[in-house]
Amino acid sequence: MVLEGLQILAFSLCCLTLQDRSSESVVVFRCVEQINKASRGDLTPEELKERQAKAMQDPEVQNILSDPVMRQVKAVASIVF
Repeated sequence: MVLEGLQILAFSLCCLTLQDRSSESVVVFRCVEQINKASRGDLTPEELKERQAKAMQDPEVQNILSDPVMRQVKAVASIVF
């Protein structure tokens, strides 16, 4: 529900800023389109792999994955699933 609210807010902002057709507003609009596509599960396998690879390069993601609690969750999940 929160994601939907953020999408609506972002889309509204895009609609307001697209009137001037600035390159920044077009980029924002494309980002919203990608968020919607991902939330619907419409990403191609190639797009999904690209997003995952990009996420793995993010230092914040690396910190989360190296957290001891997260490592334990990951270990349990690999046994269960």
